[in-house]
Amino acid sequence: MKCLRYLLPLHITVKELFFHNAGMSHDTVDLDYNPLSDPTIFAKILALNMPARIVSLRGNGLGDAGASAVAEAIASNTWTLSLNLFDNQIGDRGGAEIFNKLRYNIMLKSLSLSKNKCGDESFVALLDTLTGFEMNEQIKAEFLEHKSQLTDLNKYITSGRKSKAKAGAFIHPNNEEVPLLESIFTVDEVEFIKGNSFLEIINLSNNMITNKAARSAMAILDMKPDRSPELRLSAALREMNLSRNAINEELGARLSMASRERIII
Repeated sequence: MKCLRYLLPLHITVKELFFHNAGMSHDTVDLDYNPLSDPTIFAKILALNMPARIVSLRGNGLGDAGASAVAEAIASNTWTLSLNLFDNQIGDRGGAEIFNKLRYNIMLKSLSLSKNKCGDESFVALLDTLTGFEMNEQIKAEFLEHKSQLTDLNKYITSGRKSKAKAGAFIHPNNEEVPLLESIFTVDEVEFIKGNSFLEIINLSNNMITNKAARSAMAILDMKPDRSPELRLSAALREMNLSRNAINEELGARLSMASRERIII
């Protein structure tokens, strides 16, 4: 990986990366500040499901095109625990795509999109992903597809093993057991899918989120106790950093208090 970090910037015409039978098992992939002419190449690290626990792609100029490729890769990645996309010129569209696809990820614990150009659209998409989100035909089709992929992968991983996953669980390739995507549920005759319950830390500092989107978060945090718990902010979330955004001090203080200081302004 250290070799790749230094060689990639010298080969600006690279279109594909192949790691056939490479036996790569390093916990960390660090390709910071190596911008390529085709930023979507970096997404292949996630798409190939390499056994990398920590992936850092800071300062690579991914933009919305690269973010879109990363989003597709995140949806089916079952290895990476921490992803750092700091300073990548990712705008509102790219940020929203990443957060929308996170609803299908069952492994990522920490994500940084600090110092990008994510705004209200991105933040609302994140809130939808961290709570129960209303289902439509497209989302239902995606949900069932990803759950089927995980189930098929689970059969492959556990074939020949004595230990099998419990019902509704997935055996990770390194023998960790994690829940599968949660089921569809109904609130007031409206169908929802349970949001991401794995992400613990999200860094959105130094972006373009405004008071309008912050009020959407307040509506979720102020939800009445009799509302379905599946529609509340994920209990797994320990820290959401929104510092250095366009959120005023008063609203920021309310967000922090309502979230029991899980949201940092």
